[in-house]
Amino acid sequence: MKKSAFYIFMTLSILSCKDQEEPSNTVENIDNKESEINPQEPQVINNSHTSRNSLDWEGIYTGVLPSDDCEGIDTSLSLNKDQTYLLKLRYLGIPEKESKEFISEGKFTWDENGNNITLEGANDGSRKFKVGENYLMPLDKNAKEIEGIPGNNYKLFK
Repeated sequence: MKKSAFYIFMTLSILSCKDQEEPSNTVENIDNKESEINPQEPQVINNSHTSRNSLDWEGIYTGVLPSDDCEGIDTSLSLNKDQTYLLKLRYLGIPEKESKEFISEGKFTWDENGNNITLEGANDGSRKFKVGENYLMPLDKNAKEIEGIPGNNYKLFK
């Protein structure tokens, strides 16, 4: 249900974007348009909206992610404009003297579609996240959404 609502919202957001109005169809404008068209070459228009170019993704994302080993993982991930990150993890529900904060930092890269990022240099290997409107969703190693247990929240919010 949440996925459907998300996809509907994203579709409506994309459809609501309008290009600037073109000048009226004067003889001069029509002549200019006709001279620009070459019937031999297909016209490719790249109006694709991606998380990278459409969202304000820079910032700090926080939340408690589910874990099999403890009550959850208190997570804070800071994404910077220069494509660097700072990841802080603290395992919950373990004795305080055994609990410590794990910190990773490095660079992140965008996938070719511009919707997912990969944290390079994370202590436990690379981590992948889907970038959404004010949230990050952890992905598995194959860049697929993690199938969660109902009620578990697999998102970090800005």
